[in-house]
Amino acid sequence: MRFYDPYIGSGNNTSGFRKGIEYVLSLWYDNGLFAHEQGSGKVEIFTCGAEQIRDDETDDAKRSKRTQNQDSYRKTMKVLIEPLQKKYPNRQIELSVKNELNPKRIFHARYLETQHAIVRVDKGFDLFEQNGEFQRNFFTLNMAEGAHLRECRDLPKADL
Repeated sequence: MRFYDPYIGSGNNTSGFRKGIEYVLSLWYDNGLFAHEQGSGKVEIFTCGAEQIRDDETDDAKRSKRTQNQDSYRKTMKVLIEPLQKKYPNRQIELSVKNELNPKRIFHARYLETQHAIVRVDKGFDLFEQNGEFQRNFFTLNMAEGAHLRECRDLPKADL
């Protein structure tokens, strides 16, 4: 299962995202086709770095952005990935931080990708209101976006 959300790489406000994907993962693990296979079900989360580092920037600017990206990465690992790994100890959960350099911003929409489906998630994975009720959100099955998601995965890794 793969989650794509370019904004969580900042490390800010990830608790709503975590609750949303915990809900999705619980549905998948408790009810999904592969729920009972031991050790299966790798989870990958793709996002972008907090700051884009461009070749034409000064060394000081690059250094500053690299430091900010490293801080954001550590924060995202602590508040998102580590709690998910603790909740799902038999599953491999990976965070992949990409550097979006394309001026067309190819990595913008949020997606959930499984072996059998690609779902575009309109408002992202912040699925719940503060009171625990579901937020209004639109999920669109869109199998034609496989090449687009591959392009997102193939973006260069962020300089951490």
